[in-house]
Amino acid sequence: MFGSATMFLMVGFGPTTYSEILNKITGWNTTYDELMKIGERVFNLQRLFNYRLKGWDYRNDVFADKRAYEPAQMGIFKGKVVPWNEVLREYYSIRGWSERGLPTKEKLREFQMEDLANGLESSPIAASLLLFYPQCRS
Repeated sequence: MFGSATMFLMVGFGPTTYSEILNKITGWNTTYDELMKIGERVFNLQRLFNYRLKGWDYRNDVFADKRAYEPAQMGIFKGKVVPWNEVLREYYSIRGWSERGLPTKEKLREFQMEDLANGLESSPIAASLLLFYPQCRS
């Protein structure tokens, strides 16, 4: 279904039109707001998955191209380096994530995924162990 959503967005359909098409195809009655919540839930779940599996957190939120860290050639930062650390902190705050770039317990509770918060304070390996082997909790 994700591939289909991407296709619709690429040809110019917005999320509202996509929800109408999805409802006609499936017989569901899903609103635009519900689709956006589903997308946000998936995004948070992906972030947790990448943290638990690979240890990805704020340290991995970097651009591969070094030019992103050089003074800008145009726009409001012309001649200045974009303060990416500040931008990321604001982005994490808007998302409801911690400064480490991970969903907070409150954000996970919003999506009824608070059980996935176990071990987020520890290393990704320890967090994974707690997720798959909850009996390891002390």
